[in-house]
Amino acid sequence: MSEHLYFDVEYAKGGRAVEGTAVRYGDKAARRTGGGVYYDTIRPGSLKIDDATLNIQHDRKRLLGRTNGGGLSFQDGPDRLRVRAEFAEPLTRDAADALQMLEKRILRAWSLELSIRDYKIDDAERTRVITGADVTGIALVDRPGFTGSAAVLREFSDYQDGAFEGSYKYNQDETISDEPGRAVVRKRKFRPGAFRQSIQDPGHEVGLLTSRNPNDAVASKRSGTLFLEDDDETLNVTASSVADTAAWRDLLAKRDAGLALALQPVIKADSGEYEDIPENPGDGTALVRTYSAVKLLGFMVTPRPTKGSESEVNLWAQSPLGLTVH
Repeated sequence: MSEHLYFDVEYAKGGRAVEGTAVRYGDKAARRTGGGVYYDTIRPGSLKIDDATLNIQHDRKRLLGRTNGGGLSFQDGPDRLRVRAEFAEPLTRDAADALQMLEKRILRAWSLELSIRDYKIDDAERTRVITGADVTGIALVDRPGFTGSAAVLREFSDYQDGAFEGSYKYNQDETISDEPGRAVVRKRKFRPGAFRQSIQDPGHEVGLLTSRNPNDAVASKRSGTLFLEDDDETLNVTASSVADTAAWRDLLAKRDAGLALALQPVIKADSGEYEDIPENPGDGTALVRTYSAVKLLGFMVTPRPTKGSESEVNLWAQSPLGLTVH
């Protein structure tokens, strides 16, 4: 089974080469599944490289290079494995596309392809320690992914009893009021990075909520059961060990009944930095409150999404025989 690890690329505009760290030995990478979270770490000297390829987005039809003279090389050291790819003239169509997407920061991460042979399970640290693996390839990708393997998760002595995965898109005009009239705030919008301070502040609590009340959290950032990762387009929300409350069971029942669930940001009203922008500048009617920074209290899972809001939600519950993923 092929698995992937991710690191940022290093690219100078106008160049014909891209390089960076493929693996930092000893680092822990979170792997999230429907049943919870475990971590991967790789020991120095564990990786074997014979014949590896470089491609775009793990698409083997978009081949960019190869080891052993094909422009792709690795340098293995005591603390990390580095990678370098050189694109020779004349450029292939895929190579030209890759360089253009690197320059525009569309492609921004390495994704190492591994075939794992040997590993140990550290139950106390919920960590899979990789001691032997073959590097079969590496890809230039638009964003990292952190999906784990349910089969690996089951090797730990305990795994979680409920989990959540969702995403929320920035730059949406969400309707928050139908009140008529001029200069009335009827919509809100969150710019990319608007929640970043709340996410990065270790002392600030953010919860996965079943209502607008922060006390109704079924998972939280400070407890280590809620994970928030954002980029220029989307905020990804993942939770493990979700509390088995009546409200959570009600959401599971709504999902089973076929209702579409959505994520809705819960913020401290009028906090942070924002500007009120006319929805239709020509007639100066309703305003869109546009936040560039705001205090995030949590994300509410609701069967009644705000009009204009776009998000994705998946819930999981544990069955008597293991994990059932919906």
